[in-house]
Amino acid sequence: MTIACLVRQRSRDRGNALLIAVMVTSVCLSLLLVGVVMGVSSSRSSGVDRQRVLAVYAAEAGVDGGYTAIQAAGVNLPCTLASGDVHAAPDTASYTTAVTYFDASGAKLNTCPPVGPVQALIRSTATTNSLGGSGSKPTRVVEALVNLTSVGGGGGGAGPLNKAMFADNTLKMADNMVVKGNAGANADLYSNTSAYCAAGSNVAGTITSQVDFFGYSGCLVGASVWAGRNVTTDNNAITGFVKAGTGTILAGTGTTVSGNLYAAGSITYASCGAGKCFPNSSPGNPTALAFPQIPSDDASLTKWTAAGYTVYDDNASCFSLYQKIRDTYAKTGTKTLVRTTCQVLFAADTAVVLSNDLAIFAKGGIQIGSGNTWSSNSATKRNVHLIVPYDAAGSRPCFSPSLLMNTAGVTMSSAVWLFAYSPCQIGFSGLGTINGQIYGGSDVNTSLGFTLQYQSVPTYGIANAASAPTGYTTGIVYKRETR
Repeated sequence: MTIACLVRQRSRDRGNALLIAVMVTSVCLSLLLVGVVMGVSSSRSSGVDRQRVLAVYAAEAGVDGGYTAIQAAGVNLPCTLASGDVHAAPDTASYTTAVTYFDASGAKLNTCPPVGPVQALIRSTATTNSLGGSGSKPTRVVEALVNLTSVGGGGGGAGPLNKAMFADNTLKMADNMVVKGNAGANADLYSNTSAYCAAGSNVAGTITSQVDFFGYSGCLVGASVWAGRNVTTDNNAITGFVKAGTGTILAGTGTTVSGNLYAAGSITYASCGAGKCFPNSSPGNPTALAFPQIPSDDASLTKWTAAGYTVYDDNASCFSLYQKIRDTYAKTGTKTLVRTTCQVLFAADTAVVLSNDLAIFAKGGIQIGSGNTWSSNSATKRNVHLIVPYDAAGSRPCFSPSLLMNTAGVTMSSAVWLFAYSPCQIGFSGLGTINGQIYGGSDVNTSLGFTLQYQSVPTYGIANAASAPTGYTTGIVYKRETR
């Protein structure tokens, strides 16, 4: 009896062990299936994220292509913008781009090419291919609102001088120079040769050069960089795009570029990623701008008299002319233009209190000593033009007659806006803040810690201004992802 019971008990144990084994196997299989599902889901999620990033880069490429198309179009602005593909194996993102133009009142312009546009809204939509087994396609939209400024034009009236700094030769910024915009990042810098952004400098605008761009450690650019040949940076931060028309881009250690990078040759940038960099794909050269010619002949000065200026010729005493300017011409109460063949030397610690707008045309050059103060006699803004006229130089580039300002200790109140112009060298040395614009027909040099607050100063009598605009440049108001 006892033996029979033991046999039956062992039989039951074997049945339980089999059941437990089946249960353990089922649990393991379930866990394995969960792992497989999670792995597939993770892989798909990673693929979707990769495609989203590619879509954003492709949409940015469409917007950047819109900038280029507008600037290359001349006066007949494009009504449609090109579509395109961005490839990053195994994915492809396709983008389409549209543009809408607005007039000065903000109204949409329905005719195209538009007449008198002041802004353009560029909107680019990018969609990638769908992942295997899925019908969804990651889509992203990037749009940019840009100000449109005519190039050329003016007819000798208020000139199309829309750069914070313009150098027909080399543009050299010293360490820690600051260029501030008056409406966002619109303080644009331009050179017809090469531009140098020194260490610690901060430019709230686009830097354009027809040859090379060099950005040294800590140079910050609030918009874009576009060079006709090569772009070389070191630990720079660039908010917009970077373009090298016929050369290469070498973005050194620590450089960050928010937009895309385009070059005719190679691109060296640590964060290229999918759809970020476009080597061997020339964006073309930036629009070339002629140095504006502001001569001092009678015919040219009639444009100034038409704008309300009274012209005084004064060549009597060059040594004391600055005193007469300070004591008489700055206090006429009406717009005044002084034309002279002298070199005008403002001695150190000269105080000029302006009762009117003042223009000085000095064929011998202009120098401002340290410690000068320039102010308005009231809250009224005063425009000051310090001009070495175009016809003072036999050929360019040239060193003299120059316009030199020792800004150490120089104080220009916020009510004084300066337009500084010379066909030869322009130099600002020492700490100081200037409100206005600088246009040089040769080298333009600034010194350590110099600050330029961009303000557009009305300027007249531009001899080589066309009767109508020849094209448009773009100034970015904003660029953002909307979806």
